[in-house]
Amino acid sequence: MSGSKEGGFSNPPKSLGGQECPPSNQFLDPFSPVEQHRHRLPHWQQGSVYYFVTWRLADALPREKLTQWREQHAIWLGLHPTPWTSEVEAEYHAKFAETIDKWLDAGEGSCVLRDPVLARAVADALRYFDGKRTFWTRS
Repeated sequence: MSGSKEGGFSNPPKSLGGQECPPSNQFLDPFSPVEQHRHRLPHWQQGSVYYFVTWRLADALPREKLTQWREQHAIWLGLHPTPWTSEVEAEYHAKFAETIDKWLDAGEGSCVLRDPVLARAVADALRYFDGKRTFWTRS
């Protein structure tokens, strides 16, 4: 998607997975507030807009990098008790979240989902309960 504007995106995709996309105001609005909740994993919520989920495979991060990251993370958290200022939170994300994202984007794991047969099996499994156990309302 390109060119964000207040109230949505100026050029949303016309379809996703062969299905027509909802109007752009049903996607995340980068200019509106986002509620952040934390259970086992962080959750972001913005009204009734559409969301996405990203999974990674177990070997997506090399063990030695992940071990190094965990050690640095523990030290940093010990030196920066909560509550954090917005500057400290920005530092945290730059140092830890962006590092993980960069490593994930490098594609260093076995990348088994490059195999079309395996990728199709996962896609079919994710779609299996579509319309049966997933619910949403359209405005």
